[in-house]
Amino acid sequence: MSAKRKYLGVLLAILSGIGLACSSGGGAADVPDTQTVDDSTTGTDLGPLPLTVDMSVERPLYNNLKFYMEIHRPVTCQAANPCPGLVLVPPGLESGEEYFADIASELAAEVPAVVFVYNPPGRGLGSNRTGGEEDYNGKDHQGLLSEVLQRARNKQSVDEERLGVVSFGWGLSVAAGVMNANRGSAGYVGKFLVDVEGAVSRCDITVAPFTPSGNVINQDGLGPTPSRCNLCGGECVTGTFPGYCECEPSGAVDCGLREFPRDCKYPVNPDIQQPPPAYVCAENSDPIRLSGHDCTDDPWWAEREAAAVLPTLVATYLRLQFRFDHALPSALSGREAYHLAMTGPSGIYRQYNDLPPNQPLPDVQDCGSCQLDYGSSGNGFGFNIFSAYHPEYTPMNMSVLMRQVLPLYVNFILGKL
Repeated sequence: MSAKRKYLGVLLAILSGIGLACSSGGGAADVPDTQTVDDSTTGTDLGPLPLTVDMSVERPLYNNLKFYMEIHRPVTCQAANPCPGLVLVPPGLESGEEYFADIASELAAEVPAVVFVYNPPGRGLGSNRTGGEEDYNGKDHQGLLSEVLQRARNKQSVDEERLGVVSFGWGLSVAAGVMNANRGSAGYVGKFLVDVEGAVSRCDITVAPFTPSGNVINQDGLGPTPSRCNLCGGECVTGTFPGYCECEPSGAVDCGLREFPRDCKYPVNPDIQQPPPAYVCAENSDPIRLSGHDCTDDPWWAEREAAAVLPTLVATYLRLQFRFDHALPSALSGREAYHLAMTGPSGIYRQYNDLPPNQPLPDVQDCGSCQLDYGSSGNGFGFNIFSAYHPEYTPMNMSVLMRQVLPLYVNFILGKL
C-alpha cells in the first residue's frame, strides 16, 4: 500500500474478510461490520442480509408507454426515516431486471438505500418489457431515466437530497446525458453519480476483440481506416493528459487517447501493461451490428457518448475502475472519464477510485496501483473477455461487488453531499 494513498485505508482494512490487496485512499464511510465473506470467486455465502428488503414492481406510463420499474426498499426506510435513493442503470444493451436480478436487494440492504431498477425503452422480458423501441442509450433512454429519478424523488421513503445514480458500462451515457447542466433542472434531480467502468466514447463503445468470424482475437488492422477511431493515424506524440500517448488524428473526430494500433504504447512496462489487440468501430460490436450506425455517423453518436457531456456534469462524481475492465482492454477509459469530469464546473466533488479527490491523476508510470484490486476476491467483475491475455485476472463474484464494494463507495460519496 502506497504511503500517499491513505484516504480509505482504515475503512478498507475493516473489510478483512475480503483479504484486500488493493490501492487505498478516500474518506469516512459507514461500513457494516457484521458481514462474513466467502473469499473464493465462486462462493456466495456472505452471511445473512442485515435488513429485510421489500421488492415491488410498478408499471407506470412514460410518453404514453408502459415502463417497468422495480423498487427494493429496506423495511427501515419509511416516511419518518427516509433513506438514500439509488437508481441502477444497466450496461450495454442489457435490461435492468436481468442484469440486476437477485443482487439489487443486496445493495439496498447493505447501504441501506431504496434501490430502483428499470428497463430502458425496448428492453425487458415478456410483460415486463418497457414500451418503445431500442434507443441505444440515446435521448429516449435518458428521458426515461429522468422520469425514474423524478418518481424516486417523490417517494416518501427516499431522502431527495441523497438521491443518485449508479451506472454500469455504457449506461454512463444515459446517466451523464441526464445529470448535466445542459438538461436544466432535470440534471439536478440526481445528487451524485457512481460510474462503474463506463465507456466514454464511440471508440470504447464499439470495441470488439474478435474478428467478424467471431472466434479469433485479431490485431488492430492494417493502418488508418475511414472511421472516427483512427487513433494513431500519425506519429505518436506526448499526450495532453498525463500518462497518455496521443497520435495525430486522421479522421474528422479524434476519439484519441487509446492504445490502438499497438505501436502507440504505454510509456512503462509495455510487455506487461499493453492491452491485448482489439478492433474499435468493429462491425460485429453490438451497437453497430444491431443499430446499423457506424462510427462515421456523427449526429447519431453525439447523444450517445458520455465524453460530450461529462465536462458539464453537475452531480458529485465517483469513477470506479478495477484493474481489469469488464469490457475494455485497458483502464484508460476510466482515466479519460475522470479527466473529462475534472474540466467541468468548479465546486463539484470528483474522485477516481480511492485516490485523493479533485486532483489530476498521476502519470501512468507514476500511478502505481491506481486501479481497484481486491486480491483473491477479485480484480475485475463479470466475464472479462481479455482474461486469456492476463492469467492474473480474478473475477469478482457479483454478490461481493454489490454487498461489499459498492456499499463502501456509495456510503463514502453520500458523506460528501
